[in-house]
Amino acid sequence: MIGITAEEFRDEMADGGSIADVAEAHGVDPAEVEAALLTELEERIAEAVERGRLDPERATEILDGAAERIHEFVTKERPARPDADESGPEV
Repeated sequence: MIGITAEEFRDEMADGGSIADVAEAHGVDPAEVEAALLTELEERIAEAVERGRLDPERATEILDGAAERIHEFVTKERPARPDADESGPEV
């Protein structure tokens, strides 16, 4: 959806920031990422209900507020990974 590999995504997130930052850096509107994630969630929930693995009431509970939770997930700033600096330890 952003147009990069999972490895490239992990590398870009290693320096910190948000999924929205990565999307924008690749010319993708973060709202498109959010919409794609919501659609994927809705499809998976519907499939689980159809297969009898999730009751409709629980599906509704999960989907209530999903758009807001996805927005928070996409826009949340994450800290840089401690191992993101590949220069190695000081000696």
